[in-house]
Amino acid sequence: MTNAASGQEAEMEELVVVRTYLTEQEIRDEPGFKEDNPVSKDNYLHLIGDYRLPEQIRCCIQKRAGGGLCKQGHNYGFVVRLKDESVSIIGNQCGKNHFDAESKLARDMALYTNAKRRKETLERIAELLKGKDESLVRLRELGTALLVAQSRVDAYRQQFGDACTNQLLRLAQGGTGAVVVMGERVRLDEHGNRSYDSSDRFSITVGVLRGTAVFRPNQFRSAQADIRKVAGAFDKAQQMDGNERTSELASVAADIGDFVRVVDVCEDLLTAEQDFASTDWSPLPFLVRDLSDQYKLARVACAHAGHPGSKDAAKYWLQTLERALKSQYGVDRLSRAY
Repeated sequence: MTNAASGQEAEMEELVVVRTYLTEQEIRDEPGFKEDNPVSKDNYLHLIGDYRLPEQIRCCIQKRAGGGLCKQGHNYGFVVRLKDESVSIIGNQCGKNHFDAESKLARDMALYTNAKRRKETLERIAELLKGKDESLVRLRELGTALLVAQSRVDAYRQQFGDACTNQLLRLAQGGTGAVVVMGERVRLDEHGNRSYDSSDRFSITVGVLRGTAVFRPNQFRSAQADIRKVAGAFDKAQQMDGNERTSELASVAADIGDFVRVVDVCEDLLTAEQDFASTDWSPLPFLVRDLSDQYKLARVACAHAGHPGSKDAAKYWLQTLERALKSQYGVDRLSRAY
């Protein structure tokens, strides 16, 4: 739609007087109101408002010429003025069902609905703009914090390697963060051969890594895009001249209204990164099968715990941890479950 057409739409909707009746008594107090006052295509003049009530009131549409009233109960509908200057009511859905789309009532209902939506949207935007400065400051703070957090997570990925990072993503998708290995008890039969039954192999939880959600792909990029979208909507709303289409206004209001969700998503992501940075990393070596990767991650875990050392020291630390797990669970062998 062109700017001129948008302006015409806005001008037409501005001419509509929007009034919402919130009680049945308000309708009855309207000058000219009549009980069970038939409404037809022939006697309808124009809309004077809409009603939204906790209780249902009966529709006064005349089903056919000389026929009875609809009397369907509605909580939402319209207050109408007739050609004899009397006032009546019709249900929203009944107005759509009993009058064809080209009727004056149908056109009035559509125009009124859009005008009301426009009025409510403009009021919502005005309310949202009251907190514009504080909101933009908060969004900038979150954007900066996310850049810092993302750089740390990128460093983790480099430090851990692809095999470990892929398993961290799997843990994030599972939601628990639990790192599990398989414990096996070895039995010998009467001939000295290894023998197993189902009870000799079971899962052992080595530990729980908190904050693995940060390893889900594109999270930081998506959060930054959301921040830009909300900030852009604030700026767009500030520059509006009142000639925008109602749908454009609604889109801007929805984007600004997304502020709370966006803040929550960003804060959750930042919390997850802090949780991962502060969690015990000792389960990391149990996420990979390759021995060299295990020892590299053992060294990383030791350094993270404040005990940096040589590769041999990290290897000894991991072997000690594995022996302790075997003793605790009474198993002869641990195997990576991944």
